[in-house]
Amino acid sequence: MSKLTVEDVISIYGKKVKEVKVFYEGKRTEADKYLQIEPVAFALADEQDVLRIYVDHTSAAASLDGTLQDKQEEKEQETQENRKRALKRARNLVYCFADFMLKEEEKGRREKEEIEKMIKEAENSGRVVCAVSCAENNIRCMHDCMKAANDVVDFLANTENVVEEWQVAAINAMFDACKDMGEGHEVVIPYDLPYAIKGLLLQWDSEKSTAGIMLEAIK
Repeated sequence: MSKLTVEDVISIYGKKVKEVKVFYEGKRTEADKYLQIEPVAFALADEQDVLRIYVDHTSAAASLDGTLQDKQEEKEQETQENRKRALKRARNLVYCFADFMLKEEEKGRREKEEIEKMIKEAENSGRVVCAVSCAENNIRCMHDCMKAANDVVDFLANTENVVEEWQVAAINAMFDACKDMGEGHEVVIPYDLPYAIKGLLLQWDSEKSTAGIMLEAIK
C-alpha cells in the first residue's frame, strides 16, 4: 500500500477548503516544494476552510536537495530484490515438502508389504498382530504443506500482487530463523511455515491445517 504524499492529501482533502497551508519546522512554506513527500500530519484547522499540512525535517531536506526520488527508488529496488529472494526460498520449500512426500510414499509401500507379511504369518500361526503405519497420514499432510507453499510461490511470482516491504522482511526473517532451530544450528523446516507465510500475505482460508497432526505422526 503506497503512502500519502502532500499532493495526495491536497487532492483528497483540499477540494472543499479555501486555503491549504504547508508548514516546515513551524514556519509556513510553499506547498510545491514538498508535493512528493509524506507529511508528518495534516488536519482541517480551527480556521474556517483551511487545510494544514506539516512536514518533517528529514523528508523536507531530501525533497529540497533532490535525493528523495533516488532514495525511494533505491528502497523499492531493495524490496523487489528481497521479494525475489523470498520467492526463491518458497520454491525451495515446495521442493522440500515434495521430496519428503516421495520418501514417505516409498516408506509407506515398504511398510504395507511388511504388514501384509505379518498378517499372513499371524493367520497361519493363529497369533494376533496389531500394526500401525503413519505413512498415509504423513503423505497427505506433506501434500497439504506442499500445496500451501506453492500458493505462496504463485502469489509472490505474480507481480500484480502488492507485497509490502514489512511482509517481505517478515517472510525472509522466518526463513532465516529456520537456519538455527535445530541442534548444532541445523536447518529445521516447521510444517506450519507455509501456512504462516500465507497468513502474512492474507491468503489464509477456511481449510483446516493438518500440520499439527502430521507433526505428531512422524515423531
